[in-house]
Amino acid sequence: MVVYWIFSLDADELPDEKCIDSLRLLDFDTPAIYKFKRLNHYCDRPIKACGWYPDHVIRLFHKSVANFSDEVVHESVKAKNSDDTIILLDGEILHFSFYGSHQLLQKVLTYTSMYGENYMGKPKSVITILL
Repeated sequence: MVVYWIFSLDADELPDEKCIDSLRLLDFDTPAIYKFKRLNHYCDRPIKACGWYPDHVIRLFHKSVANFSDEVVHESVKAKNSDDTIILLDGEILHFSFYGSHQLLQKVLTYTSMYGENYMGKPKSVITILL
């Protein structure tokens, strides 16, 4: 069996009911790229401020039109052709990444270490590092 479509969720993400319903309505005969609004949570509370919402993320794509980036930290899905339209579907991806300040700080330390290892010896501006 050959798989052409990829629906990718992180371990701390969950599709809501509207998201699942919109997936059921899709016609999978035509290759496409689909994104959803991601609703981030902190301490089990949704965050709709500070630029965290809507956080659009590509989570469904046909392998012929998109693929994963090579980034070690915050890898993402990239369209193979910059002219391809990325379609926003109804529903949200619920993102439960932090349950408290300790977990938030631990994740920051982990990502900082991974970023440093990935870019060690490569020139980067201070602005790039801060982003």
